[in-house]
Parts: sequence; C-alpha cells; structure tokens
Amino acid sequence: MAASDTKRRPSISAASLDRLFAEILRNVHLPDDVNREEVELALQQKIERNDRRELAKLKKARDRDAAQRAEEERRAALKRLQDEKASDAFPELADIEEKQGKAPDSSAHTVRDDRQSADQAFSEIRQFLAGARAVTLIDPYLFQFRQTAYFKDEAEYIDKSCWLMPRTAERLAFVAPDFKTSVKSGILNRLKDGRYIRWISTDRIHDRFFLRGDNRGLYTGTSSGGFGSKYFLMNEMGTNDVLELKAFLYEIDPSRMSA
Repeated sequence: MAASDTKRRPSISAASLDRLFAEILRNVHLPDDVNREEVELALQQKIERNDRRELAKLKKARDRDAAQRAEEERRAALKRLQDEKASDAFPELADIEEKQGKAPDSSAHTVRDDRQSADQAFSEIRQFLAGARAVTLIDPYLFQFRQTAYFKDEAEYIDKSCWLMPRTAERLAFVAPDFKTSVKSGILNRLKDGRYIRWISTDRIHDRFFLRGDNRGLYTGTSSGGFGSKYFLMNEMGTNDVLELKAFLYEIDPSRMSA
C-alpha cells in the first residue's frame, strides 16, 4: 500500500459511522453475556455526543461566516462614504457644499454637574453646530424627559433642544428609540418649518453624538437631559470616527439611503 493511502482521512463522519454501527448491531447476534440494551444505550449516547459536536462546529462556522459578511458590508459602506460625497449616500448627514472638516488633535474636556458648566456646554454645542446645513443628533433619551435641577419642566427641555439646532440646517435627523409623545412632537413641530426631518428608531447606539454634514462630530458622555446633574466628558470626534458612525447608521437602516 502506498504511503499516501495510509494517511488518507476517511470521508465518513464519526456520527455517521456510529449510526452505521447501530444499524449493524440491530441485525447481529450477540453473545449471551453481552447486554444488548446497554450496548445500544452506550452507542446512542456516543451518537448524541457526536451530533452535538457537529452542530457546534456548524454553528461556529456560520457565526464566523456571518461575522465576515458583516465586516465586509461595514467596510463596503465605509468605503462608499469615503469615496463618494456623503450627500450622494445619506443626504441628512451630509452637505455637498461643505468640505470635510477635521477635528483638532485633542479637544476632550470634562463638564461638571452644575448649572454654569451646563450652560457653557450647551453654548459649545450650539457654536459647534453653527453654520451646518445638515445635523444629526443621536441620543437614546432625546425624546424623554425627567425633571432635574437644571430642567424644571418639559417646556424648558424642549426649548433648549430646539435652541441647539442652527437656522442654517436644512436637514435634520434624530436617532432615538423610545419617546414621550409630547416631547417628540414638541421638538419636531418646532423645527419642521422649512426643513427636511427624519427620525430613525434604534436602540443599537448607546452614546450621544452631534454630527454635522461636513463630517465633523461631537461626543457627549450624557444626554442633554443630564446636563447640570451629571459629570461627563465632551469631545470633538475625528473624521474617520464620524465616517465609521455614518457607515453604521447605513447598516442599521439602508432604506434611508438615497438612490
């Protein structure tokens, strides 16, 4: 026999081989001192163990393939946003007349849990968004209200949320899951005149982001409703991080993409 023949692996799986043995066992005569039921039980348990192993292998392979496909889709979406003008893919996140911006190397700073710090933080956000033609606000608690030391009532919260949006913004996108009807309608009705507004419902994003159409972004460690009562970090994002986030929004809801 050739050396290569001795090393050839069998094409039949262990589970299939055990099933074949079980079938043979049903048609052969066993010695009197052998308990057929115990033999069949042991063989059946071995078959089940092999089945579980095979299923685990299949699941691992499927998970690996799914992860690979998801990564390929993510890279394709990111490449599309990088290669094309963002307005061609996601108009509410981009402005064709604005050039890509780049955040400074270091812009992170802390915001204390007091009224003065909150006022300053809100002013920084408003200044950051000033002049933008398109704005996207991502905040899981955007359309919810809870009374705090800073916000005495719902009307104050709605006023401040609308105050942040620049008059130049023709397109607004709000990314938030659950909402309180009065807060959502209060904000959107106040901002809708002369603007194109979209609401994207998802719970897959935890943090809070303010994105401009020129691929600049600002991160805040708490929702707007937490300003004045939470100590948090505020940081301007790098361009690549903004593009990554836009690509993820495309994954969440590709139907929002323009033709």
